[in-house]
Amino acid sequence: MILHRKPILLYIFLLLLLLPASLLADRIILRNGATITGQIINQNEGSVVIRTRQGIKTISKATIARIQYGNLPDPEEEQRKEQERKREEERKREEERKRQEELRRQETQRQKEEAEQQRIEEERKRREERQEAEDSKKPMPSDSTDSSWLPDLSFSRTLWDPDLGLHRVRAGLSVGTTNHDWLGIAPIRVFRQTDSLFANSQVFSQESLEVRNGWHSTADLEYGINRYFVSLQASVSRQEGEATFFRAGYQRPIFVNNVEIVFGSVTEPGIVENNRMRWEDTRCLFGYKILYGDGPALDFFAGFNRSVSMADVDYAGLASFEINPDRQYRTFSFRSYAKMNGWETGFRGTFDLPADWAPGDYKSYVPDLEWEAAYISMRGTQHYSYNPIGFSTLYGARGRAGVSALDYEGNGGRGVLGLKFGLPGNFSLHFGGYGSELLLKAKRVYNETDDSDVASSLRAQISPIFLLGIFTTKEVRRGTYLRVQWEKQF
Repeated sequence: MILHRKPILLYIFLLLLLLPASLLADRIILRNGATITGQIINQNEGSVVIRTRQGIKTISKATIARIQYGNLPDPEEEQRKEQERKREEERKREEERKRQEELRRQETQRQKEEAEQQRIEEERKRREERQEAEDSKKPMPSDSTDSSWLPDLSFSRTLWDPDLGLHRVRAGLSVGTTNHDWLGIAPIRVFRQTDSLFANSQVFSQESLEVRNGWHSTADLEYGINRYFVSLQASVSRQEGEATFFRAGYQRPIFVNNVEIVFGSVTEPGIVENNRMRWEDTRCLFGYKILYGDGPALDFFAGFNRSVSMADVDYAGLASFEINPDRQYRTFSFRSYAKMNGWETGFRGTFDLPADWAPGDYKSYVPDLEWEAAYISMRGTQHYSYNPIGFSTLYGARGRAGVSALDYEGNGGRGVLGLKFGLPGNFSLHFGGYGSELLLKAKRVYNETDDSDVASSLRAQISPIFLLGIFTTKEVRRGTYLRVQWEKQF
């Protein structure tokens, strides 16, 4: 029995020697924290000999913290296995991703084929309906899904289209910026020019108004029945502004306590401020839908408009004189009110932008282009009162007051251009810009002045006859809008 056991033990020993180091790994932990893994093949009192993957190393026992014997895992082998495991997981994820992409592609292709099949079937049904209508000599039914956007010009459908919903309601609220050239600035500037000219043959000049802090808020409501609609719109706008002015020329002498005071030439720079400009605009329009459906939409409208504007214009200047050492702080305050009424007519519509402009998943987000073009005719009156006062360092304060009015009549145009984005719940988002220009010609000038002021009295008599042309003015409006709109058909 002993003879047979020794060969078996020998075979086992030789087999263990042939096993890889990763299966019979010893570990030496050094004092500096480093770890050496391998198979210890010899050791003595001073050193340890270990076989590693890099070769045989001799380690001094003075540098060894402890030795671990046995089948310990090889860190490098474990790291290699971990890397292989991660690569395998990455490969499986990549295969799964490709499989999902292929499934989505097949689903998209299936949907396209179904849509094409449905289109072919609908086209076949439309051909059959047309053929039946021709055979029975009945009016052909409307085709709202037809790609053609030309209207059906049959007389009955022009007046009332049975394929168009009976009722429609639309409501919107918008805000935006404004930059308006108010109609009252030019007449007030002309008033000051003529006042300076008639009073003392002085010159007066004023720079263009620099607008700031302009905004508006607008609400609109529209009701439609078949092809016809009525629309109401109300808007409030505000803005501020300022400009510089300059007055110079000969200053006539005055008598103070029966003593003539001579001033000589006057120089007066100053600033005009307009910090309370306000517009209130309303429109009432009646319209007719010419085109509608999936293609371009086109509406014709006509109606009435009303515009009320209010502003306080304050001039403040410091006058100095060539001969007299006096200094005068002068204010010229205007309070103006204008009421204009008129009518307008024009077209509005929308146009579908090509869906190919956006990538596949975003085609539904491509907006519609919306526009409006209108001709406007207005007439009304601008009233303004003025109160000039001079504060003299030597002679105290003096001033006068008066009221004037001008009748205006004119016409112009308005345009709107923007984008419309569809939102859930019958809502839509609109943004864009608008502009209008109205040329107003003065028809009559009214003046109520102090009778003791000869210059003002002469101006009141002469202006209506010879100077109507210089009071011609423009009102130019520019701005942007951001509107949220709700629309329901039933």
